[in-house]
Amino acid sequence: MKVAVTLSCCLVLAFVASAQGAKKFTSLSELSSHFEDAEQAATKKINGERLAAIEAFVADKANEKSPDLGEARMAAARLAMELEKYDVAKKHAEVVSKDPAADVAIEGKSVLITATAKAGGATAAQLKEALDKFLADAPPEAVNLAYEAASSTAEALVDLDDLAAAKAAWKALGEKVAHPQIARVVQKATADLDEVGKDPKPFPETAKDLAGNALSIEKLKGKVVLLDFWATWCGPCVGELPNVIAAYRKYHPKGFEIVAVSLDDSKEKLDKFLAGHKGMDWPQFFDGLGWKNEIALLYEVKSIPATYLLDQNGKVYRTGLRGKALDKAIEKLLAKGAPKKG
Repeated sequence: MKVAVTLSCCLVLAFVASAQGAKKFTSLSELSSHFEDAEQAATKKINGERLAAIEAFVADKANEKSPDLGEARMAAARLAMELEKYDVAKKHAEVVSKDPAADVAIEGKSVLITATAKAGGATAAQLKEALDKFLADAPPEAVNLAYEAASSTAEALVDLDDLAAAKAAWKALGEKVAHPQIARVVQKATADLDEVGKDPKPFPETAKDLAGNALSIEKLKGKVVLLDFWATWCGPCVGELPNVIAAYRKYHPKGFEIVAVSLDDSKEKLDKFLAGHKGMDWPQFFDGLGWKNEIALLYEVKSIPATYLLDQNGKVYRTGLRGKALDKAIEKLLAKGAPKKG
């Protein structure tokens, strides 16, 4: 059974239907965001239908001896993960994890750990035990699967406020996988975890936004704040903008703020970019010094995009969040509400 299908026709139909609404756009950013939303909706719909079809194939007794059954279950588990149907993913991954073929089983075990971590409900001890067993059983060549299992476990442990266990999960990955890239990932991840719960470094008293207004992180306590280091010439930064703009529109009325630090060296280029990307209505710090930007040096920023998400107490809650992970973290913090006074 071939479970991989092209989405081209479905997406084209979605775009055509959307275009027929004769919606007018005020900027390229708004237009791009609109069609990205349409694409995501179309993808989600077709993947939901594909998952249902695969599950029907798996459940059909006529296919009990099909050579495609294991592949189909693995595809169902992966699709369920994309759709955030973690219980469904666990169900299929658990069966695959017992496959007699070792290479098939290890992939099933990796998805099972990831789905369990993302589903919530497991204790820190259970997560740590599952990861340790997986890393002990995983062959040396299963680098990506080991990373997938360790990163999802570490993320879940951070959500349980067990930073020590999260660091231990990353350390275990580094000890299991002797790979330079993994070593760098582990070093960066543990360094990021060291920032959680700390006070952000205060801005210089002279810091002002493009409109000449004073900028102060401390004065934003009580709000959820994203400190975003970026530049117009940074491809990944620009690629992430639709997500950031969407988050701002969605959560700003509920108490979410953004403070951006531009590492551009040309104000003319920055102004032109901002004029062409509607929705970036948050303050920007710019001093024209590029990588020697005063606040970037203060935070020791070595690469961008770089982000710090601050909770309502003004403490670092997470670093490096993007896309869905950023959206979920903001939503979670806002749900907790502002800290009580006194």
